[in-house]
Amino acid sequence: MDEVSAARSWLRLNQRRFAQVHTEGGLDGHRVALARVDERERIGVHDGDDVHVEGFTFGASSEQARLDRTRAIIDRIEPGPHEDGIKLEILARQAATLELALLELDPHHDPDEGMRPIARALDRVILGTTGWQRHDAVTSKVGPASVITVSDGMMTAYYQSAKAVVLAWPLMTGDDGLEYLSTRLEVMAAGLDRDASPVLQLEETFGNWFYSGRPLPQRSAPPASEQRRRALTVVTACMERFVLAHEYVHAVFDQQAAPFPGDEPASAIEREVRADLVAAQLVMGSAITWDRFAPNMSLQGALLAVRIHEIVQEALTTAGRPEAAPSDTHPPLRDRIDMVVDLYREQVHREGDLDVRGMLYATLTLDELWRRARVPLRAWLTSDRPFHATWATT
Repeated sequence: MDEVSAARSWLRLNQRRFAQVHTEGGLDGHRVALARVDERERIGVHDGDDVHVEGFTFGASSEQARLDRTRAIIDRIEPGPHEDGIKLEILARQAATLELALLELDPHHDPDEGMRPIARALDRVILGTTGWQRHDAVTSKVGPASVITVSDGMMTAYYQSAKAVVLAWPLMTGDDGLEYLSTRLEVMAAGLDRDASPVLQLEETFGNWFYSGRPLPQRSAPPASEQRRRALTVVTACMERFVLAHEYVHAVFDQQAAPFPGDEPASAIEREVRADLVAAQLVMGSAITWDRFAPNMSLQGALLAVRIHEIVQEALTTAGRPEAAPSDTHPPLRDRIDMVVDLYREQVHREGDLDVRGMLYATLTLDELWRRARVPLRAWLTSDRPFHATWATT
């Protein structure tokens, strides 16, 4: 038996438990996930040292390394029959980017001393999706390995919330005839006065997540404009990467005890602060290296992930759910946003007020959507209707 076999079994048992409520197993998650990686590689158009994939340009060699690492992560997991192969491939791609970035932090040991410590730790980390509806990811120590589990509902809810945000951004035409997305909050708010469909999308996403276990609005389609589709891809990828990066810090440095290149935290709250700050650094650095995204745009997704979590927490509090109990091991969510902004000012651009405004545009848009959606959603949350069975608390 290898070091992660017990962790694989534990993950599959948890997936099977909630498959009794959502019976969508039976597909070969391993095959489906690898086929998605193969498709990404197939559609890439090579142009010298670059490769173009669905409107984005990556370095050809770095993208190949990411594809190879994605396959290795999927093989390490050996997904079971109740794993969503499509969602897993999305997570594995973000995990591959993070693992490549983490490997660059690995101290260079003499080969005779064995594998480098971070590489060794990564070999003991697996991840997967679960039908257990939660609004956060979880890292669990199982035997010598660590398992990162992400609620499949959470992944969909984050994507649909981000889509509501992007759909709220006004599409403008410049003097050059080219279309662009406006970042003026007053223009965005005026647009919602005329068309409240993004507000309805957010309300239905949360309402359906809580009461049917499926965070989907009644009408869900990709944005029609290329500008909005591209923005949604960037925001969603960076949200997912930040969430995973936070959990990878716990798995690699807290649970697997790989040496951390800095001071060790002395308390649970300090470990959470470290996880956020290192995650933000990993998102910024990896986005530049592997995606060619500007640092403030990559952190836009990180901040939006924290804000969505905060809003779901507020909704669960309104519903009187036990999941909404305040944590004594995590810093306040609002402080987490401030810490990431301060990190950007310290490491990238101390005087970057416009950069920070761009970073915060998604969260401020979500604030406006939530201000309008919370009143009708409150009628759902304060009714006697029970949450879906997949919102179990144990």
